[in-house]
Amino acid sequence: MNHKIFICDNSIEGIFSGVFEAWKEARTIGHSHCKLETRMPQFASENDGYQLLGVGENMTGGDYRNFELFSEYVEVEADEEKARKVTKAVCDRLGFLTYQGICKTIAAEDKEIIGKRKNATDYDKGDAVYRTIVCGFSMQNGEEVLTNLGNPYVARVFELARRVDNEIGHWREFLRFKELKNGILFAKIGPLNNILPMLMPHFTDRLPLEDFMIYDDRRELFAIHKSMRGMNGQKTGWVIVRGKKLAEDELSDYSDSEVYYEELFTAFCHSITIEERRNKRLQQQMLPLKFRNYMVEFE
Repeated sequence: MNHKIFICDNSIEGIFSGVFEAWKEARTIGHSHCKLETRMPQFASENDGYQLLGVGENMTGGDYRNFELFSEYVEVEADEEKARKVTKAVCDRLGFLTYQGICKTIAAEDKEIIGKRKNATDYDKGDAVYRTIVCGFSMQNGEEVLTNLGNPYVARVFELARRVDNEIGHWREFLRFKELKNGILFAKIGPLNNILPMLMPHFTDRLPLEDFMIYDDRRELFAIHKSMRGMNGQKTGWVIVRGKKLAEDELSDYSDSEVYYEELFTAFCHSITIEERRNKRLQQQMLPLKFRNYMVEFE
């Protein structure tokens, strides 16, 4: 029997919509004949380390991939209602921690979905998520599905979720806010994975009385939080904005106190340095180079 391959967006709504459609089709042809593949991120390029395969545009709207023979490709549009149903089913039957792990997996930029796979276990993350959910639903206690690392798809989900978790922890430590003249706190990051929505709850909890904004310059995403001041103590939310260009002039106009403390902090970092004990290799292990472009002490 031919495989049916569902092509979905590289997002939570897209992949969950793909899971919904694949599960519905599997009632007829079985889960083993259904497969999910995610579209290439729009910002991907060869300069980002992606190996683009194929020439020209094809049925997936400009996506590049190697097609499988005797397989039917089905385009799946992201649907909020379908994604909501899958979310509820996963939370009810597999638990909230499993749902969080799956969301982190989806946030991972899985380069193997576009380029050449490194080895047989580098499955497309969409397919890994789908088969992990299938595996969990077949278990007596679905909440233990992510411990079933003997399943290669579950192992792939676990690997990607751990990768995202590690990067979230790093950016919580290395992210630097700067105060603009209008009083807004601004920070710029460049994470490998799409972790901005997972960073915001942490900083919203830490800075409830501040207006702040975090910009992901890799994906051109803004996360904006409004202060609770003047809101009678009511908790305010945050939003993600896409498609807006970074106004470099406005966002480099820092307050006088920001300039003063930047100079003070930079002088402090230099003053405590002991040249004879400088160890660049150890420094790079503790603070990788990829974070330094976003840290004031290295500007």
